[in-house]
This record gives sequence, structure tokens and C-alpha cells, in this order.
Amino acid sequence: MNPLADLAGLRELSVQEAADYVGGDARPKAISQYGSLRDVQAITSKERGLQFVIQDGKVRLVYLGTAALPPVVSNESLTEAYGTGETLRSRQGRRAKLHVAADHGVAWSEQDGELGFVELFAPTTFDRYRDEIYKEPPSFRQ
Repeated sequence: MNPLADLAGLRELSVQEAADYVGGDARPKAISQYGSLRDVQAITSKERGLQFVIQDGKVRLVYLGTAALPPVVSNESLTEAYGTGETLRSRQGRRAKLHVAADHGVAWSEQDGELGFVELFAPTTFDRYRDEIYKEPPSFRQ
């Protein structure tokens, strides 16, 4: 069993499978946006710390907070599996970095080595991720 491969499989789920994964009466609900993605819906489990972002009837992105991640998934394990990727500013915090391994369909945020969240999406190029999914966070104030 490879937890990183298992997690990557979440981005392949159909909308119905995503709803079943979340459980209960989970259904897509309209949200204004996720990053730069617009006209999207989401299936969210606050208890499990995850969100499936749906666009055009397909799972476009899976957001996993730390509560949704197995303990073996860390900044170190992601870096070992995917390298450091290209980096962008992260909404996690002032010193946080968003590592984007776009060709693997994974991005993760870390601050001082502590994992904040993971995003899973269809493999793409860094430029397409930055232009189509990423949204520059606002300036952080002290």
C-alpha cells in the first residue's frame, strides 16, 4: 500500500464516487471559486478536512487538509516522492511555500517544514497550474 498513490487516486473519482467517499448526504454545492477556478461546485467534509472541487461535471481538484492525510504523508515524504517542485506563495502563511509538482498533479503547502495542505489535480504543466488553478494570496500583515 502506497499512501501517496492512494491519495492521487482521489482525483480520478467521478462526482458520484466523490460523494460516496465523503458519505452521508454529500452532494455538490455551488461555491464562488477555488483559487482561480470559477463556476465550480464542491463536495466538502469539514470533519475529514477535504474538499472535492467539481467543474464541468468532473472532479477538477481535491483539497486535503492535514486531518485528511495519513500520518506518513509529510512535507518530507512529498519532497522525497516528487522533489521540491516549483514554488509559489501559499495562503497558509507569510513564510509558507506552495510546492507544485504539476507533472505529477500534486501541490502542497508547507511552512517551516510543517505540512499545511495538499492539492491533487490532473497532471499538467506548471504554467497551466499557475494560470488556471492558482490564485496569488493577499499580502500578509503583522
